[in-house]
Amino acid sequence: MNTKKAVSIAVNILSFIILITVGVFIYIIISAKQNGEQGVLIDYLQTQTGFFLCLVMPLALIFIWRLIILVRIFMKSKKVCIKKR
Repeated sequence: MNTKKAVSIAVNILSFIILITVGVFIYIIISAKQNGEQGVLIDYLQTQTGFFLCLVMPLALIFIWRLIILVRIFMKSKKVCIKKR
């Protein structure tokens, strides 16, 4: 697979997950305001699903994305070092 295509796919997946996370936050806040409840977002984040969707998954994806960037930088530097020889 082409490296640029793989990076593009990774960026699209990361953007999609972040969009879903923001959408979940907005939905919870709007539904809480309509029902006159407060603290619903915190209650949702205390559930296993909320914690995973809103905190663990986005952080894991950002970590994976940064790891991909690190590997790409390492591979480029190795290619430059090989070309110099």
